[in-house]
Amino acid sequence: MTPRKKVTLKEIAVAANLAVPTVSQILNGKKNFCSEQKVKEVKQIAHDLGYVPNIGYRIMTGQETNTIGVMVSSSIAMQEYFIRAQVLKLLDGFSRKGCVAFCQVMEHAAAGAINIVRETLGRGATRLVFVGAPCGMEEIFDLLDKKHIPYISDTEICQRYVTFDAETARIRLYNYLDRKTGGNFKICWPNDTYWRQNILPHAAAPEYLADKLVKITPQGNGSYYDNCFAAGYEFVKELTARDPQLRGIAFPNDSYAHGAAMYLYENGRDDFYLAGCNGDSELRRFPYPVATGFFDTGKIAELMVERSFDNGPCRLSVPVELQIRGKAIPENEYM
Repeated sequence: MTPRKKVTLKEIAVAANLAVPTVSQILNGKKNFCSEQKVKEVKQIAHDLGYVPNIGYRIMTGQETNTIGVMVSSSIAMQEYFIRAQVLKLLDGFSRKGCVAFCQVMEHAAAGAINIVRETLGRGATRLVFVGAPCGMEEIFDLLDKKHIPYISDTEICQRYVTFDAETARIRLYNYLDRKTGGNFKICWPNDTYWRQNILPHAAAPEYLADKLVKITPQGNGSYYDNCFAAGYEFVKELTARDPQLRGIAFPNDSYAHGAAMYLYENGRDDFYLAGCNGDSELRRFPYPVATGFFDTGKIAELMVERSFDNGPCRLSVPVELQIRGKAIPENEYM
């Protein structure tokens, strides 16, 4: 395969009808006399041509690198469909801004996680974006504050965040199942401490939730998705055998719900209601309907990219739409 030719500033300048020094100023974030629209146009041209700045030269000469580290909390998180989609959209969004962005998957141990942060900063990253909550987060944020490194997260553990309103979405899914099943459903959750600390105290949480929880644990030694799928399959099999009158189950995510839907589909059940909560694309094509919360990763990524360059307060919560096979569930079925 022929190596891809490196795109030069001159090529971008010709395409943008500008002088090379002006293009250099724009792509290096320096003061220039171009309009905001022209700056966006130049960055888009650079993105489309596949321009990659010389980060090593910038670091050696003490220049701003415009390099973003996208920090994913763990390898397990990366196995979630919506997390992968969000990371890809973040990387693309920063690229369109004329930045260099790369992804780092963090370790489960706090010491390993902070070493990865240090390594990321050593590679020239001047801003960090956290996807998920990293281990050792207090030490990590303390390090970044001392080094005056701006950062933002998609969880409320960070002072600056853009996140999904997942708790409200889950409660609405529980209300949906409550109405469809006449209250005869269960809520499965692997970590009952989190559920009791974040779901039950929620302002919109109905009283009936208190006695609905049943603990579930991923099964097997495969990928996170495969383990959750297997657990969901076995769990609905066990619960429906134990309680033939049970009419519905809410799972913590779509991977569990997908496994449960497979069991119900294989056994010809069409009178049972399921809910997940992250809008996995696989369920849109699956023959058994599953209610879920659609996480608009494009919207989250867009807001995180924009607010990454604004160091002021940022506490944004994006609503989650309830869907079945990609179609919105009417509000009167869960409100």
